[in-house]
Amino acid sequence: MTSCFRLSFFFICTIEIDKSIIDEKVNHAWARDAAAVEEQIPGTVTINVRANGTVNIGGTLMDINTFQGIMRTTAARLGNNFPVVIHGDLRTSHEYIKLVMDVCKGIGIWRVSFAALKFEG
Repeated sequence: MTSCFRLSFFFICTIEIDKSIIDEKVNHAWARDAAAVEEQIPGTVTINVRANGTVNIGGTLMDINTFQGIMRTTAARLGNNFPVVIHGDLRTSHEYIKLVMDVCKGIGIWRVSFAALKFEG
């Protein structure tokens, strides 16, 4: 993959990430005791993990290896202090969520949180 293509792909993803696109195919889990978040921190990277383990960032589907490359490029460009929110499908195996967490950990991204729907009942 050429540097120009990688850079173009990075900027496309960055533009889409800023829009905080949430994958409609991800059915969120419910959380009873979680604190509600009213406003997302600017610069947050939203990572959607579908039930089959496919990662979706900014409307772009990718496998875990491509995801790792994009996150490394993003961290190299912006530093590793940006927040990440993982939107995992309620049917997603923990194995897939752990892979996403391991990629973040390996790059040194520590501001990781999880999205869930607030259970009112």
